[in-house]
Amino acid sequence: MADHIGTERQLFLDGHLVEQMSGLKRVLHQPAKMAAPVLEGDKPWERGFAQIIGNCVNYDSEDRIYKMWYDTYKVTGGLIAYATSQDGLHWEKPDLGIVEVAGSRDNNIVLPGRNANV
Repeated sequence: MADHIGTERQLFLDGHLVEQMSGLKRVLHQPAKMAAPVLEGDKPWERGFAQIIGNCVNYDSEDRIYKMWYDTYKVTGGLIAYATSQDGLHWEKPDLGIVEVAGSRDNNIVLPGRNANV
């Protein structure tokens, strides 16, 4: 069975999808380390803890933004939070009004718990 490529962008880490490569040279660039983490636990309910959950960073082509779900801190089991980004580097944490934390719903928490998958 052939691999479906479609019109989506492809990440070529190896030659799996390349049938023939004539007159081309594969060039790998050195990655650049960021000065600070892309996402930090900077909200009071995060208490310094923000951890991306598996592969829960997705690009929404309809909304034209990146969406992320991540684990954050809570004494009784953790919280799942949500953030958005235009470029995948600078993230915003919108007030969602879904889950009450410390008497307020002004936060980006989507549900209590940890290690959810989207």
